Amino acid sequence: MTLLFIRDAPRSAVEPPTQEMMVAAVAISDALALVSRMPSDPSLEEFARWQADVQDAVHEVSRTAPYGRTTRPVIELFHVAVGVPFRMEAGPAGERVVDLGGYREALRDSLLHVNERMSAGPTTDLSEALRIVLDAFPHRDARELGELLGVRPPAVRRLRQGLRSRVTEERVLAIAELVEELTFADRPRYTQWHWFWSQNADLDGRRPIDLLEENPAGARQQLVSAARH
Repeated sequence: MTLLFIRDAPRSAVEPPTQEMMVAAVAISDALALVSRMPSDPSLEEFARWQADVQDAVHEVSRTAPYGRTTRPVIELFHVAVGVPFRMEAGPAGERVVDLGGYREALRDSLLHVNERMSAGPTTDLSEALRIVLDAFPHRDARELGELLGVRPPAVRRLRQGLRSRVTEERVLAIAELVEELTFADRPRYTQWHWFWSQNADLDGRRPIDLLEENPAGARQQLVSAARH
């Protein structure tokens, strides 16, 4: 169902790639090149060496990707990289790996999906942003979550039921990006929640929630920087 929302400020349609995005693009390109160099008809030992290199490349992609590092594209990429979607077959020269074509294609598709997600930047889809926030704090009551989102408790209950309600778009998008950054920094969910309400030295002693209430669009980059520390 379509959600109603209030726009705080227009966003530029196209933003130039940042240095961080360019570094991540190189990591993705290197990983794709490695995937394309999969040995043909490898022995078990040859495949193990190649897969270890692939896993290192995937780790580098996840480390450098500025957006979506904890979202489904990167998680799915990890699952593919460490998976074993092939079978072993005994032959005259010993065991060998067969049926690798699907594995290579799955790796390639997953890397391209991460690249697409990264190029898109932080989610600009309000429904997706709301899903990220609601999924992050399922045990917070409607009053608490309403204070974070800037809405009244009845609106939170409607949102949790998949119904439409008025929210401030820029505030929700900023919170969703901050949740992703805090997750990538390995902060447990309960500390993520308290981060929004705690005084922060990177914000001159102010609380993130204070900046979200005043100017979520204008303070977004400052908040992201604080979340990464």
